[in-house]
Amino acid sequence: GQNWYLYAFCHLRQDFRLFKLSRIKEFQVTNLLFEPRTISEEQTFFNREWQTTGNLVTLELVFAKEMKSIVVEWFGEDVVENQEGQLLVKTTLPENNWLYGFILSFGSGIEVINPPHIRSIVARIAKEIYEKHSL
Repeated sequence: GQNWYLYAFCHLRQDFRLFKLSRIKEFQVTNLLFEPRTISEEQTFFNREWQTTGNLVTLELVFAKEMKSIVVEWFGEDVVENQEGQLLVKTTLPENNWLYGFILSFGSGIEVINPPHIRSIVARIAKEIYEKHSL
C-alpha cells in the first residue's frame, strides 16, 4: 500500500509530527505565511532501517477480520477480503529487522503464508518472546 504523509511542525504539540494525509478530515487554507525550518537528522522521527534497499521480499499475509481498519490503513488497495472475512495482502518490502518487528506488531492477528523463510523467522522470534515471558 502507498500512503502519503506530511512531516511538519505541530502548533498544538510544539514539536514536529508525522501526519497521515488520509486521516486529515478538515483543513483550512489561510493567508498565513511561514518560514521553513531546518531540522537536524536527530529531529527526524524515523528510523531509516525500513527504507533500506536490502533484499526485497514479496510477502503473502493473512489477517484476521478484526484487524481490518489497521490493515486497510497500512496496505490500502492491496487488501482483498476472502469469503470468511479474512484479509489477504500481497506486498513487497525490504527484508530486515524492521520487517520482522512490523509483522510481529500485528500479534496473533496475522499469519505469514509466504515466503516460508520469513514465516520461520517470525515463528522463531515469537517463540523466543514466549519463552522469555513464560512463568
